[in-house]
Amino acid sequence: MDQVRSTTPQDIFNYCQELLKQRGENYGGIENNFVRTAQIASLRLNRTIHPYEVAVIMSCVKNSRTAETPHHYDSHYDAINYEMFASLFAHDYAVKQGLISAAPVEEPKPRSKNAIIEAFEAELAKVT
Repeated sequence: MDQVRSTTPQDIFNYCQELLKQRGENYGGIENNFVRTAQIASLRLNRTIHPYEVAVIMSCVKNSRTAETPHHYDSHYDAINYEMFASLFAHDYAVKQGLISAAPVEEPKPRSKNAIIEAFEAELAKVT
C-alpha cells in the first residue's frame, strides 16, 4: 500500500483496517503470527515470551522509527495495529502473570464505528 497521509481519525482508522486486511492476506492468520513469534523468541531467549509482549515490542519498534522519520506514516499506522493486538492479548497475559483472576472480563458494549471515532476525536481535541 502506498504511503498515505490520513487527514482525519476516520481515515486513519480505515487505513489501519486496510493494512491489517492486506497483512492477513499476505502472511496468514495474524494472531497466529504473534503466537509463533512468541514461541520462537521463547526458544531464543530461553524464557517464556507471551504474544502480548511481542505486540508491545513491535509497537515500540515502530514508535522508535517515528522518532527519526515522523513523516513515514506507515510506521504510525503499524504501531496502531500492534497496539490493537496488544489489547487483544492483554487479558490472557495479565491472568498468566497473576495480575488478575481468570474470571471472564465483562466485554464492553459494542459501539458504532462513529461513536468510537467521535470519542477519539474528543480526546484528540483535548490535547490539541
